Amino acid sequence: MIIIKDISPQAPVHLLMIPRTHYAGVNEMSESESAVLGRCFYKLGRMEDKLGLTDGYRTIINRGSNGGQTVMHLHVHILGGKKLGEKMLQIN
Repeated sequence: MIIIKDISPQAPVHLLMIPRTHYAGVNEMSESESAVLGRCFYKLGRMEDKLGLTDGYRTIINRGSNGGQTVMHLHVHILGGKKLGEKMLQIN
Protein backbone atom coordinates (compact mmCIF):
# COMPACT_ATOMS: atom_id res chain seq x y z
CA MET A 1 0.00 0.00 0.00
CA ILE A 2 0.90 3.61 -0.21
CA ILE A 3 -0.40 6.47 1.92
CA ILE A 4 -0.61 9.97 0.43
CA LYS A 5 -2.21 13.29 1.37
CA ASP A 6 -5.63 13.96 -0.13
CA ILE A 7 -5.57 16.91 -2.57
CA SER A 8 -8.88 18.24 -1.18
CA PRO A 9 -8.53 17.71 2.57
CA GLN A 10 -11.71 17.52 4.66
CA ALA A 11 -9.85 17.46 8.01
CA PRO A 12 -6.47 18.68 9.31
CA VAL A 13 -5.12 15.21 8.52
CA HIS A 14 -6.71 13.68 5.40
CA LEU A 15 -4.81 10.80 3.90
CA LEU A 16 -5.53 8.14 1.30
CA MET A 17 -4.45 4.56 1.91
CA ILE A 18 -4.19 2.86 -1.48
CA PRO A 19 -3.50 -0.84 -2.12
CA ARG A 20 -0.84 -1.30 -4.80
CA THR A 21 -2.94 -3.93 -6.57
CA HIS A 22 -5.73 -2.39 -8.64
CA TYR A 23 -9.33 -3.00 -7.60
CA ALA A 24 -12.01 -0.55 -8.71
CA GLY A 25 -13.89 -1.32 -5.49
CA VAL A 26 -14.21 -3.85 -2.71
CA ASN A 27 -16.77 -5.74 -4.79
CA GLU A 28 -13.98 -6.78 -7.18
CA MET A 29 -11.92 -8.51 -4.49
CA SER A 30 -12.05 -12.24 -3.95
CA GLU A 31 -12.25 -13.55 -0.41
CA SER A 32 -8.52 -14.26 -0.37
CA GLU A 33 -7.69 -10.86 -1.91
CA SER A 34 -9.66 -9.11 0.83
CA ALA A 35 -6.79 -9.96 3.18
CA VAL A 36 -4.97 -7.07 1.47
CA LEU A 37 -7.25 -4.62 3.29
CA GLY A 38 -6.65 -6.41 6.57
CA ARG A 39 -2.90 -5.98 6.16
CA CYS A 40 -3.36 -2.31 5.22
CA PHE A 41 -5.38 -1.62 8.37
CA TYR A 42 -2.88 -3.55 10.48
CA LYS A 43 -0.03 -1.39 9.15
CA LEU A 44 -2.10 1.79 9.61
CA GLY A 45 -2.52 0.90 13.28
CA ARG A 46 1.27 0.73 13.63
CA MET A 47 1.78 4.11 11.91
CA GLU A 48 -0.74 6.26 13.82
CA ASP A 49 1.85 8.37 15.65
CA LYS A 50 3.95 8.94 12.54
CA LEU A 51 0.86 10.05 10.58
CA GLY A 52 -0.39 12.47 13.26
CA LEU A 53 -3.40 10.32 14.18
CA THR A 54 -2.68 9.72 17.87
CA ASP A 55 -6.03 10.98 19.18
CA GLY A 56 -8.16 8.91 16.81
CA TYR A 57 -9.31 8.97 13.22
CA ARG A 58 -12.08 7.91 10.88
CA THR A 59 -11.73 5.62 7.87
CA ILE A 60 -14.08 5.75 4.89
CA ILE A 61 -14.33 3.73 1.68
CA ASN A 62 -16.57 5.20 -1.02
CA ARG A 63 -18.01 2.57 -3.39
CA GLY A 64 -20.04 3.34 -6.50
CA SER A 65 -21.59 6.59 -7.65
CA ASN A 66 -24.21 6.68 -4.88
CA GLY A 67 -21.42 6.10 -2.37
CA GLY A 68 -19.50 9.12 -3.66
CA GLN A 69 -16.74 7.21 -5.46
CA THR A 70 -15.12 9.44 -8.10
CA VAL A 71 -11.79 7.60 -8.53
CA MET A 72 -12.19 4.03 -9.75
CA HIS A 73 -9.32 2.61 -7.71
CA LEU A 74 -10.02 1.27 -4.23
CA HIS A 75 -8.71 3.64 -1.58
CA VAL A 76 -9.43 4.36 2.06
CA HIS A 77 -9.87 7.93 3.32
CA ILE A 78 -8.25 8.51 6.71
CA LEU A 79 -9.49 11.63 8.50
CA GLY A 80 -8.14 12.97 11.77
CA GLY A 81 -6.11 15.67 13.43
CA LYS A 82 -9.07 17.12 15.34
CA LYS A 83 -12.30 15.99 16.98
CA LEU A 84 -14.64 14.94 14.18
CA GLY A 85 -18.40 15.45 14.29
CA GLU A 86 -20.76 12.59 14.94
CA LYS A 87 -22.41 12.81 11.52
CA MET A 88 -20.47 10.72 9.06
CA LEU A 89 -22.22 11.57 5.84
CA GLN A 90 -23.77 14.31 3.87
CA ILE A 91 -26.71 13.41 1.65
CA ASN A 92 -27.37 15.66 -1.33
